[in-house]
Amino acid sequence: MKLPDARIGYAGYSRDFSAPGDRRRFVAYAKARNLAFEYADLAREYGLVLVTHNGDIPGWTELKRQNPNLKFVFELADSYFTRTGLPGRYLKGAARYALGTDSRLSPDFFRTLIAACEVADARRVLRPAERLPDAVTLLLQGRFGGVGGGMSQQQARQRVHDAAFPR
Repeated sequence: MKLPDARIGYAGYSRDFSAPGDRRRFVAYAKARNLAFEYADLAREYGLVLVTHNGDIPGWTELKRQNPNLKFVFELADSYFTRTGLPGRYLKGAARYALGTDSRLSPDFFRTLIAACEVADARRVLRPAERLPDAVTLLLQGRFGGVGGGMSQQQARQRVHDAAFPR
């Protein structure tokens, strides 16, 4: 399958692709390369589907299991893997189903994220450093002594502030 010939579905952060995460990532990429795409709909067939955290994760995961030829790319922030408390895991899946975000109930949302990562042909995991200025990224990577290593939260915040907003 050649990308320009594929029918591409994108389950973005907003249905009209106006959210900053849509405009700055896939939508900008697709426009720069003249790729046609549409909002991903489970009832339609695609050669490639890109699903963000706001997409129907359980629905697309199940569709990928049923259709191994579908190319499934899953994007999420790594912070979702730190939310492992049982009440939140169960409430998140139930709330997404009740609000209509997901087409099927996900009793344990954390496991749903893991399942999506397992079946995806590609995963894009956004880390906090990808969303911060370069100076802040360097701080978090430990180039200025790093966060931790005896540094208090206040000291870390001050270093982040100083690096992002030099005097």
